[in-house]
Amino acid sequence: MATPALLESVPQAPLLSAAAVVAVVFLLRLIYHRHKRISISYIPGPEKSDSFFGNLTDLYFREAGEPHFKWQEEYGQVFKVHGLLGVRNFQL
Repeated sequence: MATPALLESVPQAPLLSAAAVVAVVFLLRLIYHRHKRISISYIPGPEKSDSFFGNLTDLYFREAGEPHFKWQEEYGQVFKVHGLLGVRNFQL
């Protein structure tokens, strides 16, 4: 079998160096894009009432508009609500 001999003759240092460079570039890009994007985490809003549905139960199972008006009085014209699986959205 020629395959094991072929693998033994390939130097490992360049492969490890290339993998390390790719990993560093990937991490730097991840950090850059994470800081560059606009975050809505600073926008005030109600705490999620359910860990799976977020604030959707408040929005869809109450009187129409009641939660919106209540949250507008409490948090202002722009506020954040939690959607399905914790996805954050903002309301105007």
